[in-house]
Order: sequence, then structure tokens, then C-alpha cells
Amino acid sequence: MSAASASSALDAALAAGDLEKATALARRLADDLARMRKAIGDAAAGALAGAGGSSGLEKARGLWSEALEQQSRSLEAGREARRSAMEGLRKEQAGLLAELAGRQKVLVSSAADQGRIFPAEALREMRGALSSLESGGAEAASSRLSAASGILRNAARSPGADAPGLASFAEAEDSIRQRLESAPKSPAPLPGDALCRAASIRQAGA
Repeated sequence: MSAASASSALDAALAAGDLEKATALARRLADDLARMRKAIGDAAAGALAGAGGSSGLEKARGLWSEALEQQSRSLEAGREARRSAMEGLRKEQAGLLAELAGRQKVLVSSAADQGRIFPAEALREMRGALSSLESGGAEAASSRLSAASGILRNAARSPGADAPGLASFAEAEDSIRQRLESAPKSPAPLPGDALCRAASIRQAGA
């Protein structure tokens, strides 16, 4: 497969989300570009030595032009893959925040229904966590969920407290926090990322 064919196939694989195929094509394209660069050097060296004369220089120019075109396509494919991955991650994060906000809203409502027997400080933190989840503040939500859980566990140890009930609320807060913290913060590495870096390095060293 030529460098041009590999580049086109890479574009198609990335568009289809076939990362396994894209990885193999990215490696092949990187190898093709490396060989092309060596061929350019050999052709230029031959021309300078007088072995190929003007035809050698013309060959070197043609190879160099083709290499630059393929490198540009490789970089753009990597950038497009990264943009798509980031957009997908943002949608996943928004969906997760909405889901967790829904769960937290139910917990806040249940806690508020208990009236004065429910620790006011814990309810305040729970409401703050809900507000952060609804506004997209994942870090702030995690902090307030942790605070609410700690308050509830301490309160459960107080004499006369509804220990099982408070512990249940604490566990629910911990569950939401753990789900939030375990969510990906950045897209998984893509073959386009590696190819983009490799092409950039080759460009810098050209």
C-alpha cells in the first residue's frame, strides 16, 4: 500500500471509529514516511555527488513534496481524531453529571423530608453537591459529597441517632462520589495522537 493509500485508509478508519485498524495504518504510514525521507536524502546526496545531475534533484524535490503532503494529511487526521474524541468525552461527562445529579436530588429530597432529625450540616453539603453537579462542577461536587458522607458517619455514632439510616445516606453519597471520580478525565490515547507527535518530530528535524 502506498503512503497516499495508507493515509486515505487511515482517514476512513478514524471516521468509522475503528481504532485497531487505524493504529495499524498509522504505524504503516509512519514507516512509509520514514522510508520516503531516507529516499529523499539518498536522492539529494546522489545529485550533489553528480551521480544523478538535475534528474536527481528533480526526484528529490518530488519526493519532498509528496512527503510534506502526506505529513500534512497525517497531522490533520490526528487532530480530527482528537477533536472527535474530546467531543465524545464532553457528551459522556455531561450525561454522567446529569445522571448523578438526578440521584443526588432524590437523596436531598429524602433527607429534607426527615426534618430536624437529619443533620443540618450534612443536608447543606448535600445540597451544595447537587448544585455543583447541576452546574458541571465535578471537583466541587466530589468535595462536598465527601464532606456530607463524613458528617453523616460521625452523626451515626451519636447516642440515639438513626445509625443505619444515616450510614445508608453516607454510603449513597460515597457511591455518587466514587462514580464521579472514576469517570475518564481525558480521552483514551488515539492512534492519531501518536502519529501527530511522530509527524511533528519529523517536521522539526527536517
